Amino acid sequence: MSIATSVIVQPSRILSLALVVMGLLLLTTATLLVNFPAKDSALVFHQSLILLCAAAAITSFLYAARYRKIFFIDISGNGVIHLRQTEQVAIPESVPFSYAPQDRGEIVQLQRDSTLWSMLLLLRFQSANGYVRVVIVLPDSLHEAAFRKLYTACHWIAGKNPDTPM
Repeated sequence: MSIATSVIVQPSRILSLALVVMGLLLLTTATLLVNFPAKDSALVFHQSLILLCAAAAITSFLYAARYRKIFFIDISGNGVIHLRQTEQVAIPESVPFSYAPQDRGEIVQLQRDSTLWSMLLLLRFQSANGYVRVVIVLPDSLHEAAFRKLYTACHWIAGKNPDTPM
């Protein structure tokens, strides 16, 4: 069995929807807190809670808008990982998945604090220059067979490094 695989990880609609819903709930909470009268002794705490909810809501909306990158992950048979990212939102279905050798992306290593669950992959990749990228992979980010192949390949790579938790 070979672990060699190449996948295109598209932005997760589930993650974006969850972030937007969380932001809306936080804004609703902040609005309810504004309309809820506070006692003089708890006024500072009340206003701080409103600001915290509003700031968390804005952060949630910004993250939902920002996490729109497409990642190309290419894992060779011996476990070498090439990672490339784009700012595109979607890949047309007619575009075949192929790389020119110089276009495979940078070589990265799977970090030991990556999370490898059957329905969620939080892949932390570190490049040679020390830059760490986190790729969130949910089942709706790619096809079911590609998700299983990526999951299996990451587990195999993690198994080669005994310090990596599974």
